[in-house]
Amino acid sequence: MILKGSTRKGGRNLSDHMLNEQDNDHVEVHELRGFAAETFPGAVQEIDALAKGTRVQKAFYSLSLNPPETENVSERDFENAIEKCEKALGLQGQPRAILFHEKEGRRHAHVIWSRIDPDTLKAKSNSNDRYKLREVSRELYRQHGWKMPPGLAAREDKGASKDHGEQSVEKRSDVNLEDHQRLIREAWDRSDDAQSLAVALEQNGYILAHGKRGHVAVDITTGDPHALTRRLGLKKKEVEAKLGPPAGLPTVEAAKKQAAERRRAKQDAEKAKTTREARSQSGHRFDGSRADQTKKRHDEARKQLAAMKDQQRKERRELVRRQKAERDAQEKDFVAKLSSEIQRGFKIATAHLLRLRDQFMGKDNDFEARQRIIEARQRLEDKHSVERD
Repeated sequence: MILKGSTRKGGRNLSDHMLNEQDNDHVEVHELRGFAAETFPGAVQEIDALAKGTRVQKAFYSLSLNPPETENVSERDFENAIEKCEKALGLQGQPRAILFHEKEGRRHAHVIWSRIDPDTLKAKSNSNDRYKLREVSRELYRQHGWKMPPGLAAREDKGASKDHGEQSVEKRSDVNLEDHQRLIREAWDRSDDAQSLAVALEQNGYILAHGKRGHVAVDITTGDPHALTRRLGLKKKEVEAKLGPPAGLPTVEAAKKQAAERRRAKQDAEKAKTTREARSQSGHRFDGSRADQTKKRHDEARKQLAAMKDQQRKERRELVRRQKAERDAQEKDFVAKLSSEIQRGFKIATAHLLRLRDQFMGKDNDFEARQRIIEARQRLEDKHSVERD
């Protein structure tokens, strides 16, 4: 499962983000450990209040656990993974909160720890947390037999890994980075200088621009910048040897504005074309009935989705109530059995002790027998005293 952790500050914003039901279909506070408060906002306020008495600026460590899309992960598996992460990060025993989020049928977990040690009032170190979590993530993939993503594969088994930014670029453009590299490489191979490269890139859907670290190709479809050195696998000196310094090129911001203008122009042209085709098919009459029907379907779908969420929340509340009643009944039954066993054990132990007393100590423990012994000794002592006199 993918693990992403970071230190944070601002308890109120964190609480609002974690309990947000606008972006999540369901939110569940699974565990609160080490807090006096019984609610998640109260627990966050406790950490904030403790941080005000220290020099700690970022008192929270936030961790998200995202399992593979095709796997159904149980709560016990999540809890085991959290324990491994807690041990790797050195946060054992620290106050923590566990929350589950469910969105579009997928479930993932969030864990919030307090970094402040209550004994020393100093923050727990978060050094190298990224590498520690990466090792735990690899261990979890191997343990469950899941297919490991290329970015987590061993160094000798993986190719060029993709960071979070590159994955976001792929998601926005629906184009793999390999395709971006191929298109930019084609333009590079058939160009001789910066001017010819700009023409070739524009034919492939990019704008040549000047970035902070050199030449950049801005995707017209999404506005995402692609560094030529990274996409071509070349050094900055090799790129500038062919193209020269990038000072005369437009900046990335200017290229993004150009890309946005071209996208708007393309959308307007497509919209006008669609309108003309609709009018030609309806005999130059357009009454908007199709749009009304589409809007009506969308409204009906939204109502059905809201009703489904309400029904799921009711079922979850009923499930939680039933599980709590079962736990309470089990605890009550356990306490009754434990009390009965204690009383039985006490009776057995008392019987054993009485039997041992009678067996090994005889009648010395009997009060009347002791009194008779004392009186006999006293009479003997009196007799001896008389004889000595």
